[in-house]
Amino acid sequence: MKTRRNILTIAQYSFILLWGYAATIKLWNWDQSQREMQLQPFPGWMADILFALIPLLELGIVYLLINRKTVKRGIQLSVLLLSTFTLYLALAVGSAFGKIPCACGGILRNMGHLEHIAFNLLFIAVGTVTLALAQSSRLRDDVSRRTRRKEDDALI
Repeated sequence: MKTRRNILTIAQYSFILLWGYAATIKLWNWDQSQREMQLQPFPGWMADILFALIPLLELGIVYLLINRKTVKRGIQLSVLLLSTFTLYLALAVGSAFGKIPCACGGILRNMGHLEHIAFNLLFIAVGTVTLALAQSSRLRDDVSRRTRRKEDDALI
């Protein structure tokens, strides 16, 4: 049980670091991030919306991950956003858009598309395992509450 809790906590803080770092890099390098987003194969108006929306979404996920009641939702959104980014990268690698510059900052800037996909898949796996552990833990807790004897409740 303690090992499961430690795994959940490590995953939670890993996602906090991932999204906090990603949003900070984009905001810190505002002009460069905006230019790189404009190089993507989206219409200009969509690139402007995504440029503003992505860091806000990343910070919103950090907020969800920090609050105990919304950690699960934060991990779910993390897996969803990473899956979306990974699909986009996979399409780029498959030449669906032609040559696509990576609009990623920080440590990911030096990665190629395949390395970036592997990085994302690692975090997607961490998130998926975390959600499965949280679900199985919740189910076990629900079962133990329902099967407890009335005499046990008096001790609690």
